[in-house]
Amino acid sequence: MDFLDEIAPQVRHAIDEGFYDVPQRTFRPQSLRTTIEARPFSLIPVIERRSPVEKELFAGDAGLLAGQLAGAGAHALSVVCERSVFKGNLADVAEAKSHGLPVLYKDFVMDPVQITAACHSGADAVLLIKSLFDKGYPTMSLDDAIGLCHELGLETLLEVFTLEEFEQAMETQSDLLGINNRNLKTLKVNLAMTEQILKKTRADRPVISESGVKTQADVRRLADTGARAALVGTVILKSPDPAATVRRLLGGCS
Repeated sequence: MDFLDEIAPQVRHAIDEGFYDVPQRTFRPQSLRTTIEARPFSLIPVIERRSPVEKELFAGDAGLLAGQLAGAGAHALSVVCERSVFKGNLADVAEAKSHGLPVLYKDFVMDPVQITAACHSGADAVLLIKSLFDKGYPTMSLDDAIGLCHELGLETLLEVFTLEEFEQAMETQSDLLGINNRNLKTLKVNLAMTEQILKKTRADRPVISESGVKTQADVRRLADTGARAALVGTVILKSPDPAATVRRLLGGCS
């Protein structure tokens, strides 16, 4: 058992209760991939209300926070929407979207209704977790999930945890690949995971490194691996001045 085994039943319960049944709305699409490809390295802050490791992270107005992060120079935004453990909500996606940056919908996607909800909430891209599909929790195949995202005008970020998963992910039609530096069993983070994977194989599309960034040096370290972006949550959200923290981290992107 790992964290995915623990959270999957809770996500299924939220699906069954109608948490992801949201009204249809239309938003102007933006390409996360194009945004990342336009510069050497991109910083993507994560709006995350709670984490299983750090517990409470943020309890305020997501729109206000998104505006501060965008104003500080963030290149895109990511919003965690899982209800039970992360205390997310879909309204935060639209709030983030209102500030003109591409938005990544971050969740434990197991059902088409979540992808539809992401689209109707204003997301531009959807995170899919390869090992969640390998474990058989979703009601659709990984290829079908990627296909549905593309049908709805959404890009996909396919997240992996190992070199084997990464090599398999390159066989898919995902627009972006993500390497999560967190161990699913211990929940500890090691930035060397991105280094180890990209040292052994060359990616054929932009790679986003996820989890563990705290300093400018961490940003530069990941940029040196060949990754093109980093998702950064905790260090920004726990800061008394999130915008200042974004500006400081951006110093490692150039």
